[in-house]
Amino acid sequence: MVEKKKVPPAVTPPAETETARLLREGHAFLAAKQLTTPKDRSALGRFRRVLAIDPGNAEAKKGIAKVAATYKKWGSAALKRKEYTKAERYLESSVKVNDRDGAAYAFLGYTRLDLKKFQPALAAFQRALELNPDTPDYHSGMGITRFRMKDYSGAIKAFEEVAARRPDYAGARRLMGMAHEFQGNWREAASAYGRAYQLDPDHGTDALAAGRMHIELKEYGKALAYLQKAEKQRPRDPEVFDKLATAFHFLHRIPEALAAVETRERLEKEIAAGGDRKSAPPTTAPPPASTFTAAKPKATKPKAAKPVLTGVAAARSHYDAGRHATAYFMYKDEAKKGNAEAAYMLGRMHHQGIAVRRDLRQAFDWYMKAVREGHPGAQAGVGYMYYRGQGGVRRNPAVAAQWFEKAAKAGVTGAMARLGHMYEKGEGVARNSRTAAKWYVLAANKGNRAARKRMRELGSKPNSTIFKAPDEIDSGLGEMPALSAPSAPVAAAKPVAKPKPKKKARKCGGGLLGGLSCAGQ
Repeated sequence: MVEKKKVPPAVTPPAETETARLLREGHAFLAAKQLTTPKDRSALGRFRRVLAIDPGNAEAKKGIAKVAATYKKWGSAALKRKEYTKAERYLESSVKVNDRDGAAYAFLGYTRLDLKKFQPALAAFQRALELNPDTPDYHSGMGITRFRMKDYSGAIKAFEEVAARRPDYAGARRLMGMAHEFQGNWREAASAYGRAYQLDPDHGTDALAAGRMHIELKEYGKALAYLQKAEKQRPRDPEVFDKLATAFHFLHRIPEALAAVETRERLEKEIAAGGDRKSAPPTTAPPPASTFTAAKPKATKPKAAKPVLTGVAAARSHYDAGRHATAYFMYKDEAKKGNAEAAYMLGRMHHQGIAVRRDLRQAFDWYMKAVREGHPGAQAGVGYMYYRGQGGVRRNPAVAAQWFEKAAKAGVTGAMARLGHMYEKGEGVARNSRTAAKWYVLAANKGNRAARKRMRELGSKPNSTIFKAPDEIDSGLGEMPALSAPSAPVAAAKPVAKPKPKKKARKCGGGLLGGLSCAGQ
């Protein structure tokens, strides 16, 4: 009898649990980059269903973290490509999945900053700091955002936090200096820029910025020390030489100041011709002899040499070209020689704060020096200061009118317009409509727009006796008289003669302009 072999029973695999199935499908969706949509067929949906069944499931939590990390990776890459809208969308998805990732919030903040969404950027950086309060980069992002929002006090506070956590970080001091500079805190800005330069001596802009701040503080020796360091690191930056000229000037080193001005002008021309601020200066050596042929060059008519400007003319040339610091010390040299035009321009520059801080007392003093030489523009300037009560004198419209009349008779159109206003209003002089009209006509004939406008207004309301000065006439001198005043007084222009009336003459109003408005004046 044959003995039968025993066959072992078949082993059936255990049934897959719901949790395991969900995890397997979640990983599959993750691999397929099907992260959050559609909600019922996505990696996030599957992992969250696992957590609903088993709240402590570590694998599901890791899966959700991978979903958030993938969005953050995509957002970071888009940010580097400067695709800011796409980066914002990815990073918003990342923080929705995982709202405990400070780095993702910081990335989102910088993306919104580039999109100029300042308040949302601020909220993102604030959340990043709530999660990681000791991270310097998050404080830096907060500071940059507040700086862009022109909240300079908030920016300074944020950069101070960065500096406290990273004392060796020059960038924080640099940004702090910029915020202080925008607030006009020259001392604090100079300190911040100076510290930034100490930490990063190869960064020439810090030395330049520190020098600029010390010029504002009138500490010209300290300014020069920083600017000479900036010159070594930025030998082709025209701004460095512009500030060097200013520092040398106020240290009474005029030859060096002029040399710095010449260097700046040369660099500006080279850069305009296609050079840059970093490359070495182009050589001026002649080409080798082998490059020339034996043929004689064609005869060319020599060009007339350009006249070399000196004195006030040279100063004016620099002023018109925007090189105000250079013009200032050139005017000052000429004013010491007794030149009235130079003294007038110094008064004007101090009055308006051009190249120097606004100083009304110095402005008045320079005007008076020019007035002693009979300068009409300076007469108008003195009148304006009496009219406003500036430069250490009390407001006195009567005295102002006297000075304006001197300037007006010498041909300063702004003074003419101002006199018209004063006679019309009865300010400092007896109210006189016809005299007001006369000065308005003279100013208008010389091209003063404010006078022309007022004449049109008065011509349309001939019976009006109430005067409200428009802004154009309230600044009718400008805030200052015209730049180019005549060097010698000229006689007041004669009133334009009335044309003979036509057969059907229109009636003229008897108002402020009277018959002058009918004469086309």
